[in-house]
Amino acid sequence: RSELAGRLAAAQAAGVPKWDLIGDPGIGFAKTAPQSLALLRSLHRFGLSSASAAAAASDALDYPLLVGVSRKSFLGAAVGVELPPQERAWATAAACAA
Repeated sequence: RSELAGRLAAAQAAGVPKWDLIGDPGIGFAKTAPQSLALLRSLHRFGLSSASAAAAASDALDYPLLVGVSRKSFLGAAVGVELPPQERAWATAAACAA
């Protein structure tokens, strides 16, 4: 979270308008399956759990977030079965609903 907040702040400091920024916590990129699952479980720390909870969170990022979980390999690891990408649709749906 702090790394993402720092990158968003650096982009703004470099002149990118805040309304042009979207945070991406990078689920699945340079992370192990357990790390990606931990990140997914902790999305509330980014201010995503609900509108009222996000408004109440003093450390919310205050940026829209892109959470790309579609067909990523950690989804197969989450259920203990290595699935090919085309067979991860239901796992993707579950991760999006989480």
